[in-house]
Amino acid sequence: MTSEISGTAETASAPERRSEDGASQQARAALRALAERYAVALDLGDREGYLAVFTEDAVVAVHGPDGSPTQERRGAAEIVKEFDDLAGFDRVFHLVGGHVADIAEDNGTATAVVSAEAHHYSPSVDGDATDLYCPVRYHDTCVRTGRGWRISRREVFPLWYEARTVTAPRR
Repeated sequence: MTSEISGTAETASAPERRSEDGASQQARAALRALAERYAVALDLGDREGYLAVFTEDAVVAVHGPDGSPTQERRGAAEIVKEFDDLAGFDRVFHLVGGHVADIAEDNGTATAVVSAEAHHYSPSVDGDATDLYCPVRYHDTCVRTGRGWRISRREVFPLWYEARTVTAPRR
């Protein structure tokens, strides 16, 4: 699949749709839950929960507008830096939208395409605030481990960035 969205090129194969048995449905639900646990861990500042969605030797590659990798982090010690980078924001909010997975039951692997929205909130001194909004697409390679499904490789494709002025919530 090649798509061109707001100047962001991404290339990956689309997961195939197949008839499913109960095991495949359970695996698909577990893979979606994995993507949702990633988002919630970021939102709640749960460092351990964030690391728990990845394998120990996972790779996270962030891509630029032309689709080429701009950053690659390998292993938990590097991947956690993404989590730490979000500490500069007062709040973050990630919403998982679409999730399509292709499961290879015979070898315990899966690929998934996850569409999400990311909001990064920063207050200002004048009472307004900024939401750095970024729709994003993740291309995941997952493996079934003794602890359940984990992400072994995540390709991150930010589709665009938009700084929005928002009203700061009352505390």
